Amino acid sequence: MSERPLRVLHLDDALSWRGGEQQVLYLHEGLLEQGVDSLVVCPPDSAFAERLQERSLPFWALAQRGGFGSLAAWRLGGRARREGAIVHAHTSHAHSLALWASHLRGRFPLVVSRRVDFAVGQDALGRRKYLSRRVDRYLAISSQVERMLRQAGVPATRIRRIPSGVDLRRFEGVSPDETWRAELGLPEGRALVGSVAALADHKDQVTLLRAFARLRRMGVDAQLVILGEGSERPRLEALRSELGLDERVLLPGFVRGILEKMLCFDFFVLSSKLEGLGTAILDAMALGLAVVATRAGGIPDAVVHEETGLLVPVGDVEGLAQAMAALLRDPHLRKRYGEAGRQRVREHFDVRRTVESTLQVYREIAGEPARP
Repeated sequence: MSERPLRVLHLDDALSWRGGEQQVLYLHEGLLEQGVDSLVVCPPDSAFAERLQERSLPFWALAQRGGFGSLAAWRLGGRARREGAIVHAHTSHAHSLALWASHLRGRFPLVVSRRVDFAVGQDALGRRKYLSRRVDRYLAISSQVERMLRQAGVPATRIRRIPSGVDLRRFEGVSPDETWRAELGLPEGRALVGSVAALADHKDQVTLLRAFARLRRMGVDAQLVILGEGSERPRLEALRSELGLDERVLLPGFVRGILEKMLCFDFFVLSSKLEGLGTAILDAMALGLAVVATRAGGIPDAVVHEETGLLVPVGDVEGLAQAMAALLRDPHLRKRYGEAGRQRVREHFDVRRTVESTLQVYREIAGEPARP
């Protein structure tokens, strides 16, 4: 095994802040605590760069141009080769850029995280990316993501399943943001159902709004708030009006102090039709919230049906409405599921496990002979 100290360049091209970026931040901080020479490579105008600067954490501001920037690839490959670094690509575009850099400047150890359960593209570009021998390991965050990689033809020997995790220290001493709840103007006694997700097609908030309309027709007094932003906003706002839910469904966009606001929820709901694992679900469980969700992707890896929450088929409007109604009508059930969820996160999704498992992969490939 190589005696050279581990040096890792984490490549992420996202401009906005989502669950994947939070996972990279967790990993970066955890590796630094372990004495690993860890550096995040992200666009200069990104939310990631802003947060790293706020925390005085090491990063390299590199404009990446969607994975095909020749200058970015040249600089990345040169630095990786010069410093003997492992490159860890955390997004699809980062995966493309890292491969481009490897072709331009010569091979370096490469790890790719796969966080989504979309089918791997079967066109020439998709197959080239995922079957390239220049990728030493793929890290799959759930059983479904691992399955998709295998179906794409990635050898099992190059796949490691490492679930996303949460830093349990973030949840210590967190209390509900009662000021925010008051600002929502909820009448006394009205339940607040909450979701945290990008307003994106694969999150399927269309089904959630239709299910919530069905819930209201059942006579259940509740409010729905979806925290997040995205391209689906116009469609969701139009549907909200069509369903007569303008006063009952709130779409405040991105907010700060997300955990304090989530603690104002009576329970958490996620309606995705595609989902790698669902880090917002892990946050909700760590906060002791019961969960209602679909059986999409890796969600069943996190949520145990009728133990930590309720799972329904993807796109099932009636099933989602009935599951929400069941929790709204039974506070004791919500408490039981919430307590079980918190314990499950502690046992299976502590980010320290994620960091240690990823570090083990780095050590494996650092000790392997380079492939041609």
